[in-house]
Amino acid sequence: MPFISVPDNYQFSSMLERALFDPGYKITERFLKEAALYLKERGRLIIGWGDSENNDFGNQDKLKYLAEQYHFSIKLLVQEQSTEQNPVIFQLYELKRILEECRIFRRE
Repeated sequence: MPFISVPDNYQFSSMLERALFDPGYKITERFLKEAALYLKERGRLIIGWGDSENNDFGNQDKLKYLAEQYHFSIKLLVQEQSTEQNPVIFQLYELKRILEECRIFRRE
């Protein structure tokens, strides 16, 4: 999933840019909006993300906001600090549908 935000009118110059850049986080938003149509009842999403101290690389607050907007709980599974010159934290998140969790809880 691309996780680096760029302006809505950004013009891609390569396939690599398409893999990394998400204009206005519209790709992420569409993915989360439509994901529930494809998940089984207790299905979950595993999303790879990247973050940096200044949010220039990826913005985890925006990911959390979109997850909540489309009724997903979000849990950080693992994160790893890169060893590159400009530090990046790579993360894996688990997302579950909140509505399904509520229904399962009521059955118990």
